[in-house]
Amino acid sequence: MHRRSRFQAALMVLALLLPLPALCAESVPAPIPVANFMRFAAYSEVKLSPSGRLLAMLVPAPERKALAVMDLAERKVTLAAAYKDMDVADFNWVNDQRLVFSVNDQKTTASEQQGGGLFAVDRDGSAFKELAATLGRYKAFTRSFGEGDEIRVVSNEDNADHPQLYRLNTRTARMRLISGGIVGEVSRWVLDRNEVVRAALRVEEYDGKRIEQLIYRASANAPWEVLNSANENDEGRMLPVSLSADESELYVFSSKGRPTMALFAYDLKERKLGDLLAAHPRVDLDRVIYDPKTQEIQGVLYQSERSATLWFDDKMAALQKGLDAAMAGHRNVIVSRAGSRAVVYSYSDRDPGRFYLWEGEKRKLEELFSTKDWIDPAQMAEMRPIEYAARDGMKIPAYLTLPAGRAEKNLPLIVMPHGGPFGIRDNWGWNGEVQFLANRGYAVLQPQYRGSGGYGRKHYAAGFKQWGRAMQDDLSDGIKYLVEQGIVNPKRVAIVGASYGGYAALAGGAYTPELYKGVVSRFGVSDLALMFKSNYWQESGSDKWYDFDARDMIGDPKKDAEQFRATSPVNAAANFRVPVLITQGQEDTRVIPKHATDMAAALRAAGKPVELMMVQGEGHGFYKESNRVDEWTKIEAYLKQQLGE
Repeated sequence: MHRRSRFQAALMVLALLLPLPALCAESVPAPIPVANFMRFAAYSEVKLSPSGRLLAMLVPAPERKALAVMDLAERKVTLAAAYKDMDVADFNWVNDQRLVFSVNDQKTTASEQQGGGLFAVDRDGSAFKELAATLGRYKAFTRSFGEGDEIRVVSNEDNADHPQLYRLNTRTARMRLISGGIVGEVSRWVLDRNEVVRAALRVEEYDGKRIEQLIYRASANAPWEVLNSANENDEGRMLPVSLSADESELYVFSSKGRPTMALFAYDLKERKLGDLLAAHPRVDLDRVIYDPKTQEIQGVLYQSERSATLWFDDKMAALQKGLDAAMAGHRNVIVSRAGSRAVVYSYSDRDPGRFYLWEGEKRKLEELFSTKDWIDPAQMAEMRPIEYAARDGMKIPAYLTLPAGRAEKNLPLIVMPHGGPFGIRDNWGWNGEVQFLANRGYAVLQPQYRGSGGYGRKHYAAGFKQWGRAMQDDLSDGIKYLVEQGIVNPKRVAIVGASYGGYAALAGGAYTPELYKGVVSRFGVSDLALMFKSNYWQESGSDKWYDFDARDMIGDPKKDAEQFRATSPVNAAANFRVPVLITQGQEDTRVIPKHATDMAAALRAAGKPVELMMVQGEGHGFYKESNRVDEWTKIEAYLKQQLGE
């Protein structure tokens, strides 16, 4: 870790992002085939091997994501792992010869992909080893070491509710427990430089409430002690990050005494929260960036209007400044480092992005490949950060994408609420679905309604128990704002959402039917009580939501049964005024198909037109490109019918 003055200096220069540059007048782009927007990137998740001589990446093969390796000296690409009916979802280098990866078999969502088994393979595709069966017991890898064949993994093999930390040999599958005998549900571990677990975040239940405990021990043989206790949904949380080099401080994320999640030093001698090291006034810090060699903290990432990096390290800060000057108007992210080499991903709202190789010794930046070279940024639309006031005065951040080459007035609008809903947010950058709609002449509003993540504790907690209520009002108030600005035609508004966004679409048709001329729900919840009864919720614990207490955040299925009934669109089918389009994966385990079939049946019983697109072999989201193209072709036709040309 660098000196405290480095942290303080970095904190002083952290400021709000500059406005996006003004764009010149444009002509209306011609319609682009829907398939161009839905195709997988040609290259994604590019990572350097520990030596920096090799690159690993995900590539299409052809409709699934496969794992490939490139030798940077020869520029030769070798396929290391590919499946006919599964995507390689996540991967990491074990050493220069070996990789570890997980898969997604369509039944899981993007946020659950690490649950899709764990496998290892040599870079040439040989020496394949199944470490955990597909969708079998949960294992997630947390770190490789760059030498040897071992990685750290989290496994709940011994106890489904109490995951433990192990070192796993990727050739023999032998595991060695290293989590220090902690009893309870643990979500974070902090290890010292001798691989001894020294701090952890443990959850205990007291009087029906889930309490997070930050626990610490001074050495491998010292007893565990509690440094901090807080309800999981309280502002007093402390999330352990790492130990300082001299082990006198524990770095933690916390929002204690401030509106957003920040990086602090916890004084282990005084047993109290110490210096504020880095913070943003309006948004939470996302995560820290470690030196790949020393594992010391070098910077932090955060998402404001755009993603940004705050570097504590002078050399990295200088490199970032140079990259941003060379590729102005783009977000330039250093995604992987090894030795003097780094991989840079450069993207914008109009540009899906390109990967570059930075050769530090040569001071040379070389383009490696474009993620989607079939997309012309000049034909794409601007994604504009905006903010509006909800009816209760709460400020709602949002993104507004306007169709290129059209006057900013009287436009048809698509409201596109994100999924989640809690702790999730949209980010600035190229989005194929949004750009497709903009290419068809629609303005697209992506509201970061209350409950969304990243905007501080107050914004997040304001969404608790507000499904179909204030969270829905935030969408309605966004429409009102754009109508008052003259940007949107109030008679040509539709809502299109996925997962929770699919629920919000149905809730819009059910509870504010006067606002919408079109409703598209993509694998959306229609019945809150059913959601809590589904297999996914029962298996993961129906009182949890991403490890938080869903009884606080959504409601208690028994105590709040009347609220659940009143805010479940399946019970308000008679209120709909327009035809509804529902798309659903038959294998969806998170939002089970019964949500879609029950909603369709209720609408038909109420005499309301509805079309249900049920797709076999797909889960919570469509992962096969041809299915994504079919879905959005259907959505395009529906919107044209409902909103007109």
